[in-house]
Amino acid sequence: SVYDPYWNGNGSDPSVRSRWSAWEHPSGEDAVYLSWHTNATATGGARGTVTYYAGNECSSPAVDGSLDLSEIVQEELIDSITTFWESDWYDRGVKTACFSEVAPYNNDEMPSTLVELAFHDTEEDVWHIKQPKFRLDSSRAMYRGIVRYFAERDGITPTFLPEPPTDIRAINTDNGVEVSWKPGPSGAPLGDSADEYVLYSSLDGRSWDNGTIVDDTSTLLTTEAGDNLYVRVTGTNEGGESFPSNVVGARHSPDGTAPILVVDAFDRLDSGLLEWEDPHYSIGMIVRMNTRRMNTYDIIVPH
Repeated sequence: SVYDPYWNGNGSDPSVRSRWSAWEHPSGEDAVYLSWHTNATATGGARGTVTYYAGNECSSPAVDGSLDLSEIVQEELIDSITTFWESDWYDRGVKTACFSEVAPYNNDEMPSTLVELAFHDTEEDVWHIKQPKFRLDSSRAMYRGIVRYFAERDGITPTFLPEPPTDIRAINTDNGVEVSWKPGPSGAPLGDSADEYVLYSSLDGRSWDNGTIVDDTSTLLTTEAGDNLYVRVTGTNEGGESFPSNVVGARHSPDGTAPILVVDAFDRLDSGLLEWEDPHYSIGMIVRMNTRRMNTYDIIVPH
């Protein structure tokens, strides 16, 4: 009755998503519903981003907060895209529609919004949609919108989790392996600055310990001579923990010298790395974005 779109005439695939969210939602807990789509028109050629919530088109009004959530998410998206990608990106604004995913008759338990990020039938927009970093920036913008929504509703100042630390390095010394890094960039439309860091270490670059809190941007790790040591670092603040930095590694030599420098030089994450797939003859060849198969930022480990 919740997930089967054909059971007793109970709706379609889009409506299942919001019904399922309401079914999973613990009573009394804060929640929002945000749906991520790409757009299209009958003739093509349209561009830009628009965000929808349930308006007068529905038989009952939108859940309280839906308009605020939609406006904040749209604002964050446009700020991010015009900052990082295209300064005149078309802001199509916030609109109303009784789409099944935002309709209160499918989910009356939480504010709901539906983002149409860009048009998949317009070449210029498709170029952006195919860029993993465009999706990353869009994801961050939507996350910032959700954080802002709750913070503004509760009358507090939002804190956004930091960006990953950069320029990480691990250098062999007389006393062990010295690890250093730089703070990730900060300020809207990015995250806030880190208050401290968590250093994760590994002997094989695959399985990691639970992390050690570090207040500074460098630390010395002791390890046995001849052992490989891999590290990665995250930033933390009241908003949460960042994604990890690139993985780096070092082998502690007995005499403390470092005769070999290994550089993590593979930093590509773009549409050229998308995977071609032939899912069905009726569709033709398509490209899939599987970032785990594109760049995991640990290329130094097998080398």
